[in-house]
Amino acid sequence: MFVREGVSVLCKKCGTELQANAKECVKCGQPRPGLPVAALVVLVVIIGAILWGSFSDNTLAQEFRDNVTGAQTQTIVDVPFSVEPQKSSYYKFTVPTGAVGVRLTGEFTAAGGSENNVEVYLLTDSAFVAWSNGYSTSNHYESGRVTKGSINAVLPPGAGVYYLVFSNKFSPKTPKAIHATALLHYRSLIGEWIFRAKDWLGL
Repeated sequence: MFVREGVSVLCKKCGTELQANAKECVKCGQPRPGLPVAALVVLVVIIGAILWGSFSDNTLAQEFRDNVTGAQTQTIVDVPFSVEPQKSSYYKFTVPTGAVGVRLTGEFTAAGGSENNVEVYLLTDSAFVAWSNGYSTSNHYESGRVTKGSINAVLPPGAGVYYLVFSNKFSPKTPKAIHATALLHYRSLIGEWIFRAKDWLGL
């Protein structure tokens, strides 16, 4: 038995079935029916909403973009603190599984002593251990000895443990007052809960 696939479109004037790509009826010449006005209105509204959500600076639009793209921002440090001479202070943070577009941004200033300076590093877990034991190691960010600086470090995608270190080890007796702000940015297009569910299920 012959079965016709798809949905037939009939000419509104004479009822003849229209061919798939025909712009008009081959029998009477009636133009192929277009989208209903209501459907066009809905389509225009949807396109307008997408454009608004993509380009507007409105807070709701920004939240919409964050929800769609899975954008996340986490505060690593945003407080003043002091680093004693020949010591260091650090902030440990974790990048979750599935994170992409990972970046650490921020600013810092130092005050204390004649030079008013500090050294800032962004290290992986293993690099932090090596650095703490006095070994030279690679890092994702190193400020040098400065009184102020900006951080804009790109990190690899995926899970990882990192340390943002403020070092005053070079100073023999002067503590340093630090004010720092650092934010972790990333997108999580595949929710972390999916990976946790896989662990729970033993997959």
